[in-house]
Amino acid sequence: MFDDAPVAFIKLLRSCPAILSSALVYLLCTSTILFLNKHFKYTGLCCYIVLCGVISNIQIMYPTKYEFMPLAVLLGTVVFSSTFLATDVSNKCYGSQKSKKIIYLSIICNIFFILNMILMLGHNPLKTIGMNKYIDALSLIFIPQVRFTVASYISFITSQLVEISLLRFLGKSVFGHNASLFISAILVDNFVFTLFAFIIFNDGSFSTQNAIEISLSAIVTRVVCNFFNSVTYHIFLKNNDAL
Repeated sequence: MFDDAPVAFIKLLRSCPAILSSALVYLLCTSTILFLNKHFKYTGLCCYIVLCGVISNIQIMYPTKYEFMPLAVLLGTVVFSSTFLATDVSNKCYGSQKSKKIIYLSIICNIFFILNMILMLGHNPLKTIGMNKYIDALSLIFIPQVRFTVASYISFITSQLVEISLLRFLGKSVFGHNASLFISAILVDNFVFTLFAFIIFNDGSFSTQNAIEISLSAIVTRVVCNFFNSVTYHIFLKNNDAL
């Protein structure tokens, strides 16, 4: 009974345009950021960004296509883009030094997570209790995670530090904030991640065409996410200044 409910919901979502599911993901991320900041302050934002690192690096194994865009999209882009909104809120409320600490904490926690999963897979599994398919699924998810995790966090730390620095000079207006997000979250992060994940660390499973297609789809998705991030951030600023 309990397993049937999420399966039915997944079937319903798959019968709808894929963009609807991504829109729901974005709304979930945005509302969670604002809720955690309001009720748990700095600690809540720390937890959010750490979890987003784990979630986005798992979702990157799930490709899809949006109906309006004939390019393959690796999921996780929406969740990862929301970390820039969380960083901006943290930077505004708690300062750049504390925001940098969240980034370092996220990297440490996610490396800890991946190492634990790799060590788990190092155990000899029992083949007699009907869990072979789950063991195989975990192997398929977390063994490639090493490559994506390293690439993700090289790009993550680079782009987030660029974002924090740019906000000091550009983030006082809607245009300036959009410019800082475009440079850090789209140009810097996307370029660095593509360079490491699909070129430097590529094991041959992705062709140059695949890398270009995935990079272009990520740029389009992030442009949309960053527009809404900027709108949400300035609504937050207006409400925060009014308090």
